[in-house]
Amino acid sequence: MANTLKSRFEYVDALRVVGAVTVISFHYFSNGISNGSVTSIGLTPFAEVAKYGYLGVQLFFAVSGYLILLSTTNRSAWQFAKGRIKRIYPLYWLAIILITAITFLPSLSKTHPGHLQFLASATMFPTAFNQGWVDGAHWFMLVEIQLYVFIIAVLMLRAGKYLPTIFPIWSIIIFIWYVFDLNRFNIWYLYGPFSFICGGAIIYSIKQWGWTPLRAAGLITAVGGGLYSRVGSLGRLSEIRNTAYSATVVTILILVIFGLLLLTLNPKVSNLHIPGAIFLGAITYPLFLIHGRLGYMSLERFANEQNKYFIYLLLIVLASLFAYLMLQADRRIQKILSRF
Repeated sequence: MANTLKSRFEYVDALRVVGAVTVISFHYFSNGISNGSVTSIGLTPFAEVAKYGYLGVQLFFAVSGYLILLSTTNRSAWQFAKGRIKRIYPLYWLAIILITAITFLPSLSKTHPGHLQFLASATMFPTAFNQGWVDGAHWFMLVEIQLYVFIIAVLMLRAGKYLPTIFPIWSIIIFIWYVFDLNRFNIWYLYGPFSFICGGAIIYSIKQWGWTPLRAAGLITAVGGGLYSRVGSLGRLSEIRNTAYSATVVTILILVIFGLLLLTLNPKVSNLHIPGAIFLGAITYPLFLIHGRLGYMSLERFANEQNKYFIYLLLIVLASLFAYLMLQADRRIQKILSRF
């Protein structure tokens, strides 16, 4: 039974790997250079493809939504909160400790996080303390935390059984907000990332309990909200990243994101055995946490036009090694925490 359950999510773990690869490609081959964080090397021809890799974060959000209903099954608010804290915080703390320590190495970084920034980042919502992230790529965790807070509130109200209904209604509300361009009052729950989260949760609901008119409407509006948010932000992103984006390409990629999860409705796809998918899926989280700032610092310090492809290869290998070691350390930490 355990092997069957694992195989049901090997495909989803593979999607996590796809998301990680695209985001890392975006940071290393496109964004770091185009926004001036890395000045020692120029863009490669691959940058025209890699610049769309930022959408891998939206794939992460959709996968997170897909799995969230499973993680709430037969769990109280405390059990859910405890499980989330154990899963995300130890690895996150290891990551910011590692990143901060490396910034203090001579000649590798000109700046390093201050004590207040480090402590604020440790909470995973540093902006609440008017501080920046230790690594700017960690912003996506704030969305995840807000999702978990919402789920905990629902479970505390003993309304967990209504989540399959709540997500499509939530998706419709976000879509209406975009269509009529209503004031969001900085309420993150009304922004695009939650369209992808809702879409993933709706697809999981369809897989488990079938189609209903509400789920169909919710899925359509999740796609619509995703398109409104991502295509609508292209002007701002083009200016910030000093590159031009195609609305057509972004539209196609967003449809692909939802399409990849919709494929799980086919048992042959959802039950695919993909060797190594579970391990690689597990390593994506620590890899995502450490690759950003460490990658930028390393490229800026060691890469030039003659050796950049070798440095890229070495950097990816080292980042993967660090992520693996972090995963092993986390497993030891989990054993200690399980005693309590």
